[in-house]
Amino acid sequence: MISSTTRAGALPSVRSSLRRLLCLLLGSLFFAMSLAAGWSASAAQEAFADNARSAPVGERLMTANDNLYGGIEIGAKGVKAIALQVSPLEDGYYEVESRMPIKDKNTTIMAGVKETGRFAAEAIKETAQAVNEFFKEIRDTFKVPVEHIYIAGSSGLQANNKDELAAAIEKLIGKKMIFLDTQSEVEYSILGIIARQHRRTGILIDIGSGNTKGGYREGAPEAPRFVTMSIPFGTVTFTNELYANGASDTEAAGRADALCQKLVTAPLRQQIDRKPGLINRKRAYLTGGIVWTMATLLHPANRRALVRITASDINEFAARVRKDAQSLLNPDLSTIKIAAARQQAEQDVQKIRDTFTPRNLLAGAEILKAFSSEFNFAAKYVYFARYGQIGWLLSYVETQAREELENEVK
Repeated sequence: MISSTTRAGALPSVRSSLRRLLCLLLGSLFFAMSLAAGWSASAAQEAFADNARSAPVGERLMTANDNLYGGIEIGAKGVKAIALQVSPLEDGYYEVESRMPIKDKNTTIMAGVKETGRFAAEAIKETAQAVNEFFKEIRDTFKVPVEHIYIAGSSGLQANNKDELAAAIEKLIGKKMIFLDTQSEVEYSILGIIARQHRRTGILIDIGSGNTKGGYREGAPEAPRFVTMSIPFGTVTFTNELYANGASDTEAAGRADALCQKLVTAPLRQQIDRKPGLINRKRAYLTGGIVWTMATLLHPANRRALVRITASDINEFAARVRKDAQSLLNPDLSTIKIAAARQQAEQDVQKIRDTFTPRNLLAGAEILKAFSSEFNFAAKYVYFARYGQIGWLLSYVETQAREELENEVK
């Protein structure tokens, strides 16, 4: 088990405490997941070495349930869940450990939202049930107290009846959920994904299912300021636009460039005009399902936490999606010599097939091309952050845990 620690102290705000511990938490979990995926210790350390300080593995307080916390995220593509132990140590440090492997389940929560502006009743039921299953597993299997389990909705959940989703979940598990706004989600993710020494020169871009968002941090470490951007289209929502009114594959492909210019590029340029720092960072960290899909299908042997991506990769991916998406979805994995890594790649490819349709690939590729062009990826260091999608969920759970522990001290 990998553990990390952080120094406690008098902190001015919740976000201040988050900044101190989140990076340690993510670093430790990334390291642990890297080893589990079959990477060498040196490769795992290289990804987020500066974000964590390892502590000796001693006797674990598995019975100290008061220090166990769980989090469930509802996003546009489905539900994710985690369980953590956050323990105060005698010397003023906190120890944070993963107790449950990250779980996820796809749902259809955004199906039909473009046409109706609402979550469908069946999709609400399906999503609430997925939350209930994870809730029971966190509570019963990992013994997390009910009051320490938190449910949060991503900013990509855009519908007029979010209250109905929240009510359905509360009816099943007896707990209320919250919905994050784009600003908070981006801030949490930046701190977890971009290594400390690169935060002044790095930008995060998250191409989600329901929206695309990102930003960067500037200013002194003790008084940082976050600059964010967002557009209301992600892989799924842009797919819905491409195939509106029953458009065929040929019709969608024919209008993809023009529609992307209108819905993605134009609003993106407006934000860049107001916030020129967005394009002046030399490092770009990409997250989101379509980025994971591209990295996995083009570089299946690369299992690192940070995968280098080029503008040429994005152009190749887009071209192959248009030419023969089915061939792209069946990469040659025989060149991966490490059995554990090959097995993980096989599982990832199968999950891609289960999650994304060729239509989704077309929509996602267009968004990727737009960002590559507007942000001039050809002149930057661009990376896919493999575990970036869990950043804000970990942040939210850690924040709740840290607040409770600090209140107990008071």
